[in-house]
Amino acid sequence: MIKNKRASTDTGPQSNSPAVAIFQWLTYAFWGWTAALTAALVTIVANFVLDGYSSDVASSILIIVAVVVLLPLALIFDHVFSRHERDHKTGIGMLLMVLHAVIFALVAVGGLATALFSGVNAVLFSDDINGNLTALATAATVMVLFGLIFLRIMRPVTKSGLRTVVRSVLLLIVGAALVGAIVGPAAQAVVRQQDERTLRALQNVDFVIGNYVIKQKSLPDTFQDAARETSDDTSREAIERSLTDGRLTYTANIREPLKAEFETTLYYEVCATFDFADKDRGQFSFGLKADNDGFTQGITDISRDAGQTCYSLKYVMMKDNVVRPL
Repeated sequence: MIKNKRASTDTGPQSNSPAVAIFQWLTYAFWGWTAALTAALVTIVANFVLDGYSSDVASSILIIVAVVVLLPLALIFDHVFSRHERDHKTGIGMLLMVLHAVIFALVAVGGLATALFSGVNAVLFSDDINGNLTALATAATVMVLFGLIFLRIMRPVTKSGLRTVVRSVLLLIVGAALVGAIVGPAAQAVVRQQDERTLRALQNVDFVIGNYVIKQKSLPDTFQDAARETSDDTSREAIERSLTDGRLTYTANIREPLKAEFETTLYYEVCATFDFADKDRGQFSFGLKADNDGFTQGITDISRDAGQTCYSLKYVMMKDNVVRPL
């Protein structure tokens, strides 16, 4: 008697084995994280191309590092998982496939809807063309990347080269986003490091001078003296390096102190030099309005232009060394 045996084309570990399930889960997760961060990179690059440099693009360096780490992991885990993957999954393999496929499909559909909305809005309704174009580029990236990952999950077709094609397209898109981010916003962030350091130093002028005056009851002769009195290492380093580079200058007692019954007003000047213009620089500046002589308590508006700008400042010290609130 001849017994019929069902042939099986599957080889390797069982699809329900813990090792295969772990590699399957991590493959899907690494691809998802890589796609999400790549979309963030596209947003930064699009903003940089359309609106020019802003201090926000410095975050692209961190995202680039994350993508550089995640992309090889996604490729490696996908390659290992592919060696044991089956077209028809069961058990935990089926659960992982369905769960991630649903999530990625919803994200891809959301990207499609956003891309269509942004495109129509840019053409017909909105005055913010650049903002809508950035949203369109981001949404299109989300749609394509998560759509490809969804295809990779649902149609592995283990006997064909489809998985290799999908991986290659993903690698090409992510690689292009990385190159664009590196040669664009990331390179500018590195070039503008001195400006960012000068900005940090300038933003801490009021605090550093005030801290010194409270302790010494007078303005410091040099800014280095004031910086040495602060306990904030980051502020001190930024100030000292800006002073060393000649980006920040300080002049004490540019006019005689104004003494009143309960307070003494001290006057000083700080000048800062920036190599590049930045439309977002100083957007969080604060301080009191200038008095009739043009002196302010705190820097009210940091210059967004390249070159040197000087600020005439004053510090009001109460007789009991209590500083009047800004």
